[in-house]
Amino acid sequence: MAFHLDMSDPRQAHTAERLRAEEILWLASVRPDGRPHLVPVWFLWEGETILLFSKPENQKIRNLRQNPAVSVSLDGTNQGDEVTVLEGVAAVIDDPEVTTALPAYASKYAALLAEMGWTAETMAKEYSQAIRITITRQIAS
Repeated sequence: MAFHLDMSDPRQAHTAERLRAEEILWLASVRPDGRPHLVPVWFLWEGETILLFSKPENQKIRNLRQNPAVSVSLDGTNQGDEVTVLEGVAAVIDDPEVTTALPAYASKYAALLAEMGWTAETMAKEYSQAIRITITRQIAS
């Protein structure tokens, strides 16, 4: 069951705004041997889900294929005053239409892509595996 942020609650509305605006999310998944795996990722908040992209068959993809349970945390915490941690279920998406060239994703990361000498289309060639996380619970906000 998906978790819905209550926009009438100022703290949850602030969390939603941070999910829209921040550039880095920390993704925690579980390795097949049970050890945690934590990586920073670019992401797109879709209102109830988080969309991110990966190189195919890297560690996070292998982890998610055997255990879809994840935790995510926003990068900035404002010295501990704005810790945001969410739990969810990840799905590896095999849809060639879901790429980093999606307008909302490409727009969000246009400046960073330009700094790196990339475009959303060139990124899509390397980071071709889409992952969609359905949030199930908010742990901290």
